[in-house]
Amino acid sequence: MSVTRLREIIWIVSCLLTVGLGWYVYDIIVVARSEGALISVEKVKDTLQDVEDHSGPKHSLVDTELIVKSFRDFDWSGKPAPVVVEIVDPEPMDTGPVYTPVQEILAVYFLQEDSTHPERSRTFVFYKSDSGVTGKESELGAVLYPGDSEGQPHAENRPCRLADPHGYVWVKAITIAEGVTFQFDDEERPEESLRTEEFDTELVIPRVDPDSAIRPGVVSIPRGTRGSSWRPDQTTKIGSDSFQIGSQDAVDLAENYAHVLANEVRHRRHRDPQTGKFDGIEIQSVNSGSLAARHGAGEGDVIRSINGHPVTSVSEAITFVKNHEEEYSVWDVIISNRGVDRTVTYYSPSDG
Repeated sequence: MSVTRLREIIWIVSCLLTVGLGWYVYDIIVVARSEGALISVEKVKDTLQDVEDHSGPKHSLVDTELIVKSFRDFDWSGKPAPVVVEIVDPEPMDTGPVYTPVQEILAVYFLQEDSTHPERSRTFVFYKSDSGVTGKESELGAVLYPGDSEGQPHAENRPCRLADPHGYVWVKAITIAEGVTFQFDDEERPEESLRTEEFDTELVIPRVDPDSAIRPGVVSIPRGTRGSSWRPDQTTKIGSDSFQIGSQDAVDLAENYAHVLANEVRHRRHRDPQTGKFDGIEIQSVNSGSLAARHGAGEGDVIRSINGHPVTSVSEAITFVKNHEEEYSVWDVIISNRGVDRTVTYYSPSDG
C-alpha cells in the first residue's frame, strides 16, 4: 500500500469521527432544550444541605489560647503579658435594713434629769456636719425633751423629735444613768442610748491620798463667794465690767438659751489668725434690748475663758456652766475685743 493511499484512509476516518462527534453534541443540546435539565438545581441544593458533617473534631498540636497569649497578647517590649484574674462577684446577701446610728447624726452635750416629772427632763444636742441637717439646728443645736409612747411631745414648746431629715427619731427618756434613750418609728429597730460628750482640757485636778498629795502646777480656777441677798428680777450692771444676774433672767436663760442664741445674738467660733486654731467664741451682732444685751454682750467681743477654763464653742461653754453651776456663784469671763482683754464678772442670784 502506497503512502498516498494510507493518507486517504486516514482523512476519511477523521471526517467520519468529526461528523459523529458533532452529531453527538447536537443531540445533547437538542435533548437538553426539549426536556430541560437532567438534574434539578433545587434538588442538588437540598441534597447537599442534608449531608451530615462526618469530618470530626479538628485537632491541633498547640493550644489556641496558648498561641493567643504568647503572640497576640505578648508585650513585645520584652515584658510578659499581665496575668488576668477573673473576679467572680459574690452573690448578694440579704442582711436586712441598714440604719444610720444616732451617734453618727448628733452628739449629746448636756442633759438634765427631772426624777419627779420625767417629761420635763431635757438635753442639748448638736448635729454633726455630715448629718444632713440644715438651718439653725445645724449651727446652734437643739434642746429636746422626752416624748410620749407615740413619739408626740408632751407640750408644744417641748420638742422630742430630731430635725429633718431624721424626724423618724425621737427621745424616749433622759436619765443620768442611761443618758438619752432614742426610739424610732420603725418598731423593729432597737433603741439606742447616748451619753454626754467628754471634752479634753488641760485642767489638772488635785489628787490627795493618805501618803501623798499631787497638786497642779497651774493657776487654780477662782472660786467665787456669794454676795449679798440682793436679787433683782433682771440682770443689772453694778460696775464697769460686773453684772448682777437677775433671778428671772437666770430662769429664762436656763430654759430658753437655745432661743436666745438663735434669735438674739449671732456668733461663731473664733480662729487665731496666726495658729489657725479655734480660741474663743466671737459675737458678731446683738439685738438691742435683748437678754444677751443686758448681760453686756457686744459686737466684736471674743469670749476666751470662763473661770479659767478655755472655751472655743458655745456648746463647750454651756457644758462647763451646767456642770459647775452648783460650785460657783461668781463667774469671771475673759473677753477680748480689738486686741484688748478685759475680765467681766457675773454674780449669780443669791439664795438669801
